[in-house]
Amino acid sequence: MKTSKPSTLAQKSPLASQSTLRKTLIWQVVAIVFTAFLLYGQTIRYGYMVDDSMAILDNAVVKQGLQGIPTLLTKDSFYGFDQEVKREGQRKTYRPLSFIMFAIEWEFFPNKPIAGHIIHLSLYAALSVILFFLLRNLVKETGTTKQHQFFRKWLPFLTALLFVVHPIHTEVVCNIKSRDEILALLGMLSALLLLVKSSDSGSLPMRFGAAFCCALGLLAKESAIGFLPIFPLALYFFRPALRLKEIAVVSMPVVLVSLSYLGLWFGVMGRVEETFYSVALTNPFVNASFAERSATAFWLIFLYLGKAIFPLTLSHSYTYNVIPIMNWSDWKPLLGLGVCLSLAFYAFARTRERNFLAFCIWFFAFTIALASNLFIYVGGLLGERFIFTPSVASVLALVVLFVQLLKSERIWVFAAVGAVFIAYSSLALNRITDWQSEELLNKADAFATPQSYQAQSGYAKALLKRSLAETNPLMKPPLMREALEHLEMARRIDSVNDPQLYTNIGLCYEQLGDNANALSYTKQGYDKVLDAALYKGRPGYVCYAAKCYGQTILRAFQTGRFSDTAQSLNLLQDAAFALRTAIQRDTPTIDADVPMTLANCYEALSNYDSAMTFSEKAIAVKTSRQQHKDNYVIITNNYGGSLMQAGKYAEAAAVFARAVRTVENNARLQWGLGMAYFAAARYREALVPLRRAVELDPVAQRPKDDLARLETLLKNSP
Repeated sequence: MKTSKPSTLAQKSPLASQSTLRKTLIWQVVAIVFTAFLLYGQTIRYGYMVDDSMAILDNAVVKQGLQGIPTLLTKDSFYGFDQEVKREGQRKTYRPLSFIMFAIEWEFFPNKPIAGHIIHLSLYAALSVILFFLLRNLVKETGTTKQHQFFRKWLPFLTALLFVVHPIHTEVVCNIKSRDEILALLGMLSALLLLVKSSDSGSLPMRFGAAFCCALGLLAKESAIGFLPIFPLALYFFRPALRLKEIAVVSMPVVLVSLSYLGLWFGVMGRVEETFYSVALTNPFVNASFAERSATAFWLIFLYLGKAIFPLTLSHSYTYNVIPIMNWSDWKPLLGLGVCLSLAFYAFARTRERNFLAFCIWFFAFTIALASNLFIYVGGLLGERFIFTPSVASVLALVVLFVQLLKSERIWVFAAVGAVFIAYSSLALNRITDWQSEELLNKADAFATPQSYQAQSGYAKALLKRSLAETNPLMKPPLMREALEHLEMARRIDSVNDPQLYTNIGLCYEQLGDNANALSYTKQGYDKVLDAALYKGRPGYVCYAAKCYGQTILRAFQTGRFSDTAQSLNLLQDAAFALRTAIQRDTPTIDADVPMTLANCYEALSNYDSAMTFSEKAIAVKTSRQQHKDNYVIITNNYGGSLMQAGKYAEAAAVFARAVRTVENNARLQWGLGMAYFAAARYREALVPLRRAVELDPVAQRPKDDLARLETLLKNSP
């Protein structure tokens, strides 16, 4: 009787199986990373955007580089920005992890957003890979049915792919400041991965590693605290062999870290509600009752659910008044409440059987709870960045539903996921291009969310800025008219809280040649900003409104638009008063144009001494530019020239001598000083500044002629 030998193939099958598994794992990871970089690679050439100024460009502590790290560890994260712009009484935020990264990047790559974008995108790709490995570990102990086998093999990969291309993530990935969102989720998913692995192996170091990753996630952003219930829930759902006591023991390190963080937050940092959130324009809940707040919150949760599945609208500006405050007599909150109760009932009913979708519902509920504004105002009514973490649950639930509904038939599941992948990618690609510049972003938001005050006014400001910089006079009017159209849309949304709206309307009318409306609106902007609650504790806005009002009057005066001399003098005096008041209120001013505009008003009023005083204040401000020094030279020459024409040579010499001390190495001032001495017959004193003028500007002929004349005079004098 023959005995059959074991086949070579059979003998090698375990190793071959491991090799195949390893290769599959490698190409799946490569595919995830490649997809992330292919989709978002274009962001590497983008600049700093929106809140990047608060976190990086205008954050004095971050710009200290490595030296700023101790301050970032001991102060609230926006302390450097508050110091830079002299804000007071702002909300305290402790997110040192991302800000320390920004400081390190600034140390080695100052003012180079390309470095920030590369690091940002790399972290996003790493986050997607961690999600993939987490899901592989969660589902490895599922059952033996065809559905469970599909889960083990394909669920992690398909979920991670949909997560990478989800269009709701575009705001987080395109905006470097949103590093806090990526780091928070990366820390929490890494903590959960280590916690699950420690429950399988009993490894204590892994458990402490989970606590460390959890701490990093919390130090990235405080909202990561919403992830805390997910740790024991994941162990309950995906490790059924663990008893509740064992789950509590395994979860204890991350729970202790989270409680310690809460103690740090409330005990050390505290919380300050800034005056910025004291008006409905920036905090729609400011005058809302609890009934209105809760009704609106349930509608927001419903909107978040929809956006997590498929975001038809993408915008950075879901601000006042895109979603009006509601009450329980409206149908929308009732719909939101009904959906929430239905999902909660399903989750409660299916939790004991450890249903996959029940876990997704709990995950979504806990991580979206804070963003719903039901408990506290989170600084925005609705924000795409707030759904970044909850979207993990939505993409996971989508894949699970496809598997269940399509009976785990691989080809149909792949087709369904592929269709969603293509739709998500198309939406994301289209939205990513909007983040190339703030003007493009504001334009897209103005049309996507037309009821947003922020979007309409933001796009109008971008158009106004481009028009003012436009050198082609034929291009200015269309830009101004479009800006005016969006400003009027903003005024229909809110005409009370933001005086800057009136200032910008006035600037548009000025550029369009409508002097009467220009003066009327810039004056309204200045009058309203003095008592605007929106700007209390935020210096610079009174100065801006006063500057625009003063410059409007000055330009009208200089171009002869006033037919009545008395009217023009009265308006110049009114502008001077407004500018003086602004400087006193917003001292130290952060805009050198303000004292320089005041100097120009005084010059127009022939008050030269005050003109010199305030132009000197202008060039002493750190935001001063060469044009301010040039303007100071013009004012000095006009002042000194008028004194010389009046025969007041000593006074003229004193004016020029004062200017020479303020602005050194200026040929015109040296020439003026020399000529004042010359006219006062102080010939030998005139010799030094005239020679210096020729030395500084050897091309100018008149100083040479005057110097030659003086030297001849001195040569022939006894």
